[in-house]
Amino acid sequence: MKYQFLILILFYLIPLSVFSQKDSNKSFVYPIPTDSLNNLSYDYLPEDNSFDEIFMYKTQIQTQKMMKNLFLAGFIFMTIVVIFLFYFNNTKIKQVFAMIKIQERELFIKKFEVDKLSTIINNTMDGIVILNKEQSILWNNLSFLQLYKYTEEDLKNKKINFFDFEDEEIKQLIVKCKNDNKPIQFTFEHKLGENTFHIQRRIIPLVDNNTNDVNYVIIDTDYTALKMALKNI
Repeated sequence: MKYQFLILILFYLIPLSVFSQKDSNKSFVYPIPTDSLNNLSYDYLPEDNSFDEIFMYKTQIQTQKMMKNLFLAGFIFMTIVVIFLFYFNNTKIKQVFAMIKIQERELFIKKFEVDKLSTIINNTMDGIVILNKEQSILWNNLSFLQLYKYTEEDLKNKKINFFDFEDEEIKQLIVKCKNDNKPIQFTFEHKLGENTFHIQRRIIPLVDNNTNDVNYVIIDTDYTALKMALKNI
């Protein structure tokens, strides 16, 4: 703001210094004193008060007065324009800073939500996997490894088919999920050695609107303990 006032002060001083130069009257036939100019006095006339010379002096004084008035009017107009531009620019700058603050707040909220979601995903008991459409694993949490007794090396070297089931009803659900890009949910049994686990699987398609590529989020919940407890009731 101080720079704007400095520019405005310079805008006043420079023209005024030019207007007040000592040699500003050299372009006229007769030098006209400042008092005569300011007061429009016609007393300062040649000793030979001929009509032509008196008329010339009056014309010169009126011309200088008109030029001064035009200069002042133009100067006032330009000052108003400069002040308006400064005010307009300040308003725009304030709007930009307000938008930046809003965006910063939105980014903070999104980051907070992502961090919170990441904490939940990494600490949940559910096994979570993200696949591409070729069923290659893009990401998995620790609970997925613990649920199926996998290691990171197993996931790199072993092809796991998450959509291959013998049950016809499950097959139809998976086909519908791929065609409609809608979430599905089903249960199945998973054998690990001599033990049988009851798994609830949710498959959630994630569609990229820009590329139309589809990834899949798979959430597996082990509900074996719940099923056994219900069975013993």
